Amino acid sequence: MQQKAISLKAQIALINNYKSAKPTTIVDPGSLVFVQDQVFYVSTSIESFDYKGHKVICISVETPIYKEMKGLTAGDTFECKGKSYTITKIA
Repeated sequence: MQQKAISLKAQIALINNYKSAKPTTIVDPGSLVFVQDQVFYVSTSIESFDYKGHKVICISVETPIYKEMKGLTAGDTFECKGKSYTITKIA
């Protein structure tokens, strides 16, 4: 139980670091990445949440999908696990 609490505290600290990140035009930690029908928040892998009518999926920088989209910009496409994605917006 104590290990889980330590892990959660570390994840919260990581998210708080990203909250102060300035908007960017490339996918990097702290980005909200909009694709066709999904939104990814690059931070840490935690439970998804709703934001302005969008389901936001939180992903860590260690996930395969982040590794595919890292450094891309709006309009770029990438593929992960056989599915193609087009980045429509980065916030």
